[in-house]
Amino acid sequence: MKSKFAVRDRRSSKWFWLDKAFIDEWGGKLKPTAIAVYCVLARYANDSTQGTFVSESTIAQAIGRSISAVKRAIKVLEKASLIKKEVRPGKTNIIYLLPVEGPGSLMTQVTNDPGHQRPGSQVTNDLGVRSLVTYEQTYSNNHILTNPDKIWQIALHDLKLRMTKATFDAWLKNTSLISYEDGTFIIGVPSAYAKEWLEHRLLATIKRTLNDLVDQPAEVKFAVRAEEK
Repeated sequence: MKSKFAVRDRRSSKWFWLDKAFIDEWGGKLKPTAIAVYCVLARYANDSTQGTFVSESTIAQAIGRSISAVKRAIKVLEKASLIKKEVRPGKTNIIYLLPVEGPGSLMTQVTNDPGHQRPGSQVTNDLGVRSLVTYEQTYSNNHILTNPDKIWQIALHDLKLRMTKATFDAWLKNTSLISYEDGTFIIGVPSAYAKEWLEHRLLATIKRTLNDLVDQPAEVKFAVRAEEK
């Protein structure tokens, strides 16, 4: 007998990884906000280093809580030794997910992405971060730029919080990353008018946001997408 309702198809949806032990050992001990914050950190964590540059404002936006509530939750997670925050004065902080001890610590996927297999073996680096390679091998100033599209999506989240909804929807909502070349983000826009407006009104703000995320000077250029010329 066929089901009368649809269920999720784990073969085709995007996913991120979470330790079973996090739910088994901490699900009943942490408040909902702390659990939600941890899930967002896991969603943005780099697969190899388990580090993320995601901002507190982006986390707050994602879970519908205030930045102060996110700050409190991060402190709780640090105290529980579930995360480690590397504070870098004048730079974007990095938060690492630490190994979750417990009988259910095998990795499980929250959702699935076809064709992607997570390596079965791991090593732990000197920071206690579950990792496939050492910290020295993986972190350089350019490491986070291995996924510039993700950086642009995080930047959009942060920019959305810095301006009115009307401004964001009119000028940034329909942008996309075309490419990243030699330190320059090429951002696709829907029209020549939008290109000119962004160059004169928001370029400095966008560059500051990207600089904070990538921890190095970032250049930004706008280009009208080919299909919209």
